[in-house]
Amino acid sequence: MSNKYIKLILCSFIIIQSLNAQIYATYQSDTIVVTGSRIPSSLAEISRNIKIIDKQQIEQLDATSINDLLAKNVMSGIQTRGTGGVQADLHLRGAGFNQVLVLIDGIKVNDPQTGHHNLNLPLTIKDIEKIEVLKGAGSRLYGPHAMGGVINIITRKSSQSETNIKVSRGQNNYLNKTLSVTAPLGKTVNRLSYANRSSDGYRHNTDYQISTLFYRSAINLVSGNYKLTAGFTEKDFGANQFYTPGRFPDQREKIRVIFAGFHHYYKRNWGNLRSKISWRRHQDKFVLDHTLDPLASGYYQNKHRTNLYHAEMQANLKSTILLMNFGFEIGRESIVSNSLDNHVRDRFGLYFEANKTFNNLSVSTGMSVFFYSSWDWNFLPGLNITYHLTDQFKLKGAIEKSFSPPTFTNLYYDSPANKGNPGLLPEEAWSFELGLEYNKQLETSIDLFLRDNINIIDYAWNRDDSLYRAQNTGGFKIYGSEFTSSASAQLLNDFKFLNNLGFTYTWMDVTRKPEYKSKYAFNFLQSRAILTLGHSVINGMDSFWNVNFINRVNYKRYFLVDWNVSYRINSLRFNLGIDNIFDTKYKEFGYLPMPGRWIKAGIELQIKS
Repeated sequence: MSNKYIKLILCSFIIIQSLNAQIYATYQSDTIVVTGSRIPSSLAEISRNIKIIDKQQIEQLDATSINDLLAKNVMSGIQTRGTGGVQADLHLRGAGFNQVLVLIDGIKVNDPQTGHHNLNLPLTIKDIEKIEVLKGAGSRLYGPHAMGGVINIITRKSSQSETNIKVSRGQNNYLNKTLSVTAPLGKTVNRLSYANRSSDGYRHNTDYQISTLFYRSAINLVSGNYKLTAGFTEKDFGANQFYTPGRFPDQREKIRVIFAGFHHYYKRNWGNLRSKISWRRHQDKFVLDHTLDPLASGYYQNKHRTNLYHAEMQANLKSTILLMNFGFEIGRESIVSNSLDNHVRDRFGLYFEANKTFNNLSVSTGMSVFFYSSWDWNFLPGLNITYHLTDQFKLKGAIEKSFSPPTFTNLYYDSPANKGNPGLLPEEAWSFELGLEYNKQLETSIDLFLRDNINIIDYAWNRDDSLYRAQNTGGFKIYGSEFTSSASAQLLNDFKFLNNLGFTYTWMDVTRKPEYKSKYAFNFLQSRAILTLGHSVINGMDSFWNVNFINRVNYKRYFLVDWNVSYRINSLRFNLGIDNIFDTKYKEFGYLPMPGRWIKAGIELQIKS
């Protein structure tokens, strides 16, 4: 999409917003979605470990990409090969990047080719209302991929005319331009955002250019609430040794993503109905050496195009005995590729959930049943229990089965370094959790978890042909503990200079070491700690610190300290951010050095009517 058309669309929206500055549509936001249950519930009622990243935290961090935002907030092992959000692998509780489910407003967007593409998301930071992170298995609720957790990105809602313009500059010729406009028009509320960020990179061939366009429209009618979301993003970046350690420094990759989703919500006294339909297209072009002429000897490229179609309907029923949810979904995944060939597979799923409260005891149970055209049915039961010991303490536990199908890359990709396996079975696991929560001035939780892995997909080194070969492995368990504590709103009000204070710590291990040279399955965080501190400096000026300690298996442990300070005056906000303030030398993949200290500064204008 050319820049002139993007600018024309944005100018049209600004004109509409100005003409409708005093129009306020009667807009009622959707029922708050708590990702830990398909039945609408408050966070206090949920028995699962859920992390909420809200608008205030997003603003305080001043993250440049969704990847950056998750890396600084979630007790996970995000591994990035480059900066600026070019590519990242998402891990939760020792689960690999194909074993974490990513949602946009509850719609599944995991790429069927490879989990490397799951965070190629067509929306900007400014389009996010909040991010809900369910840590632990979620297949009884959502089916495939939710073995280690679920990331649900909820888009921003507004009923007020608003324009937001932000420009940031930084080292390595970093430039980030963002424009978003919210324009009520009649009964509809429309939002359009555009962002472009670029950099020359922090070392040879790590430059990038990323553009994103996102649209959201919502309307309330007698027949229900309707919402349309659509997005486009394009990434062009240098991939210096991203996939071949010590070789091919001139690799390059170009990615395009198109996404469209439609929601319908219908509420009555007996409960509600929800339906969703979506389409996601992902295009990826990888060149091993972009300095070569395409007709030259040794020129090598991969071109993939995947399509993901999804439709879902669910009903919540209320009664004096039970709260129930049931529904179904259908989907199709396809790929056209010069290296993986062309493939199509269909899926069908049914799910059911029931919640019941007995005085201080709450029980949630249910199951999902999923069928893939390439494999048999998967039966995925689960049980969650919460017991309120007192008004401040609650004990919670969960048991659940989860699964994840092989990606097209797992099945069919052959290269000089890796070989797929068409005979792979879906991954399966049983997960167990036990936790204690305290909710008063310090909101604190302690959780123990264990995942018993079955048929986990890994790449094992084969000495005979010097290839990593895809295989199903199992018989090992990942176990660990998590500690989370944060200051409540009441406590922060008592200390006027504080606006954020939180600490999290996670530790994991396995019951046995691999009997082979493993590429992915045993590459997880051994331990990680995150300290966040937000405080006032003077009237209108706030400072935010993010301290990360990371200890990954077979990697050198390290500390990262990021700092951001902002000053707000009327409709203007100025900010200065320093990533890796102490210039720590570290690697997230064993052979790729990450950037040192990086200074960025920006100015933001927000106009509300």
